Amino acid sequence: MTYTGQNKLELFTDNARVIKKEFTWQNTLTKRLAALLYALEGRTVDCDAIRMCLDLIKQNTGAFSTFRGKMALCVAALLSLSPNPQEVFSETLKVYDLLKGVKLRASDYLVLAAYQIASQSDASDYWNVVTRTRSFYDGMKARHFFNTGQDDYIFTAMLGLTDLDAAAGVERIEQLYSRLKGEFWGKNSVQALAQVLVLGESDVSIANRVLVLRDTLRAQKIKLDKTYTLPVLGILAMLPVEIDTIVRDIGVVQGTLR
Repeated sequence: MTYTGQNKLELFTDNARVIKKEFTWQNTLTKRLAALLYALEGRTVDCDAIRMCLDLIKQNTGAFSTFRGKMALCVAALLSLSPNPQEVFSETLKVYDLLKGVKLRASDYLVLAAYQIASQSDASDYWNVVTRTRSFYDGMKARHFFNTGQDDYIFTAMLGLTDLDAAAGVERIEQLYSRLKGEFWGKNSVQALAQVLVLGESDVSIANRVLVLRDTLRAQKIKLDKTYTLPVLGILAMLPVEIDTIVRDIGVVQGTLR
């Protein structure tokens, strides 16, 4: 592992310990995600800034708002890392309303989708991205009615932020899905994997690299082909790095964290 990678790993573990102590009642995985967000920025976690952003969320949303749900700590951490949390949150609320306006249902997933769009696009492009997000969602819903749901909002927002044609993108997702559905359990997870993969390679041959990476990881007793980690396997497969290097680094990180 590189020096930078080792440094961020140590920063993540330190951040995780601090957040665990400071936010006792928050979900464990959400706390770790917040710790990771800070580590990826090369920063020590600022719990006071996160609390201020949690207060910002509470002051601008109702008691039963999805913004106060299980991902509130994650959203607060993201806001606290921005130079102007108030502005970013205000824009996120605008996008959230636009997403609900195209009949996407309120949920924690929609909150994160709104943040993605608000933080990664200009205000003048919000409507275009929102309608594209809906188009990708509708395209997948038409093909896989029971597999496509609120957990796809984040992926469709990612696709909406690209310049990929919606019809062509959905067709590529379907090709990848058809290639991979017999290799993994859980059709919903395979669909999420296909959505991630279409963000990168234009050729469905990326599916072969996913399978090689899966098998190489399994040989080292590392299983990333489970329900909630399958999209991560896709992200790793798209890295411009040799598979043996990816597997070796994951093993080192896993051993250190344990």
